[in-house]
Amino acid sequence: MKATREMVKNAPSGEVLEINPFVNLDSVMGIALAYQKAFSGKPWNEGYLCPVCKTSYSRDGGNWSMCPECLYSNRLRVRLVEYWPIDKILTDFYQEMSKPGAVCVIMQVRHNVFAFAWGYEVKSNKSLDKYLEAPDLHKLVKGNFLYLDECAVVPKQQNKGCGKKLVKAFLQKAKKSEKSVLLRTMKGEAMHRIITGLGGEIVQDISRGRIIMTI
Repeated sequence: MKATREMVKNAPSGEVLEINPFVNLDSVMGIALAYQKAFSGKPWNEGYLCPVCKTSYSRDGGNWSMCPECLYSNRLRVRLVEYWPIDKILTDFYQEMSKPGAVCVIMQVRHNVFAFAWGYEVKSNKSLDKYLEAPDLHKLVKGNFLYLDECAVVPKQQNKGCGKKLVKAFLQKAKKSEKSVLLRTMKGEAMHRIITGLGGEIVQDISRGRIIMTI
């Protein structure tokens, strides 16, 4: 069942709630703000970006203004920019939510979104291999899947079981549509451990320490 805006506002903390992103606009903005917080630290370090050398920096490292790498290596004063501007997050999010079978679930406290997960249906083929940068994935997995595109929890709410709750809710949606869940994540990080603990498995190791998993 799709939630109304009033239902989202009154959702108790700790509850996983599915929303309609084209109706629950306040929650979508909350997702974008939570996205910035979740990915600005380790292991992603996507807080600030140097437009010249493309080095990224964690917000945890301080309130950077100039790129240390450019300043140290070339004595250039290059102003850093946000790695994930809100408008970029919203544009990407709505593009994904326009795909077939799109699902978006959140967790919140006092109307503030602190965790989210979203995804959509995909079919195993060469186009998916290219999209996920996973060569020959279509030879390893067959059929249609519910792809878990993004799942994150803001730093202050991590290590409390929120990620596991989100994944379980996503698995329930996949089960109702008689599909398995497919995802790409970092090997050894939290999502890898959650999926493994729920019975998932690695089907392919790809570049930059990333893996493809199914459950």
